Amino acid sequence: TFVAHVRHATNGALTMANTHPFCQEGRLFAHNGVIGDMPKLEQHLGDDLSLVAGESDSERFFALMTAEIDRHDGDIGAGIGAAARWVVQTLPLMSINFVLVTATDLWALRYPETNTLSVLERPAGGGGGDSAAALDQSSRHGTRVTSEHARDRPVVVVASERLDGDTAWREFRPGELLHVGAGLDLQSATLFQGPAPHPM
Repeated sequence: TFVAHVRHATNGALTMANTHPFCQEGRLFAHNGVIGDMPKLEQHLGDDLSLVAGESDSERFFALMTAEIDRHDGDIGAGIGAAARWVVQTLPLMSINFVLVTATDLWALRYPETNTLSVLERPAGGGGGDSAAALDQSSRHGTRVTSEHARDRPVVVVASERLDGDTAWREFRPGELLHVGAGLDLQSATLFQGPAPHPM
C-alpha cells in the first residue's frame, strides 16, 4: 500500500507539518478539498486537538475521524461515518474527498460532486492475456504511477483523476464510501445523497 498526495494548499503554510499524508494511530490519511470554520471544528475536537501537529483543515478532519474510531471501539467504517456526518451537517465545505489506509485496508470517500474520485480494479498483468504488464500509468496532468508488483498481482488504484485510458476505471458516486479489504475485496456504501447543506 502506498499513498501519494500533491497539495494545493488552501489552509496552512507550506510546511512539513501540513504535508499529506498524515499519520495517526497507525493510519495514513490524505484529503482533497476544503473544510471551513476551523474554530468550530477545533472546539468540537476538544482534547483530541492534541492529535494535530499542523494548521490544515485536513489534519483536523483526520483527528476527528481518529477520535470517532476510538469512540466506536476501533470500527474504522463507523468512525469515518460519524466524523464525516458531523462535518457535513455542521461545517461549510467545498469537498471532503479522502483516502485513509491501514497496513491492510483502504477507505475512500467522495463528497459532494465538486471533486472527482475514481477507482480501478486491475487484474495481475493488466488482464492482457499472455502479455502480462507492470502497472505504468501517466495522467494528462503528468502524474505517473508505476508498480512492478502489479505484473504478478492484482491491484486496486484510487485516484482523484484517471491515470490512464484503461476502460475499467469507475468514478465514485457523490457520497460513496469505498472500503478495500486485505484481499482486495471492494465494498461500497452511500453515506450522503444530494448537495452539501453548507457549500463554500
